[in-house]
Amino acid sequence: MLTKEDIELVNNGLGSEAREKKISDVYAYFVEKVRTNLHIVLALSPIGGLLRVRLRMFPSLVNCCTIEWL
Repeated sequence: MLTKEDIELVNNGLGSEAREKKISDVYAYFVEKVRTNLHIVLALSPIGGLLRVRLRMFPSLVNCCTIEWL
């Protein structure tokens, strides 16, 4: 997904931080930081039966997510 230039930017940006923490693989450290800090907001309307259909198509929306009903 990332080009060589993007990976080079990641290595330059996180290289010193990874060295301080004695981590040899900077890209793996970058991926772990992204996984830790990534949050996605998905808004679905509960009106009608379409939400039920979507949840059946994608069960991880219920099993692997935190749901806040507003």
